[in-house]
Amino acid sequence: MITVSLKKFKQDAKLFLDQSRKNREPIFLENNSDSFVVLGLDDYNSLIETLYLLQSNANVKWLKESIQQADSGQLIPLEQINEKFGFDSQRA
Repeated sequence: MITVSLKKFKQDAKLFLDQSRKNREPIFLENNSDSFVVLGLDDYNSLIETLYLLQSNANVKWLKESIQQADSGQLIPLEQINEKFGFDSQRA
């Protein structure tokens, strides 16, 4: 996590943005009484997608079951999934 004053961020924006992108971490900006968060677009989109998926109790149940199956070793190789559903393994 990067925490920096808004003034310092303005002076070295490229440096902070490069560091944030490289380490995939948010930048917390502080400015007197206000605070802000700067996220890379991919990280933001991932966060929004996760929030959307977790809005549905059915999705939450399905995700928990999937995690339990993976943790117990009940995995299907990607090649087998691609073959079953006709996906091109080069694009998957």
